[in-house]
Amino acid sequence: MEKLNSVLRAIRAPSEPKTDPVKIFREFVDHLGRIEKTKPRKKARPARRGKC
Repeated sequence: MEKLNSVLRAIRAPSEPKTDPVKIFREFVDHLGRIEKTKPRKKARPARRGKC
């Protein structure tokens, strides 16, 4: 989800000269494809809380 949010933010605020709309869109589509592929996988064991 982090990448998705960053992509949306980049689309909303195209202040940086590096942000190429086509590249952003391709990354976005690629990301969606990756989500579709990895949907059935469950998360690995949750992070340990008590220990540092």
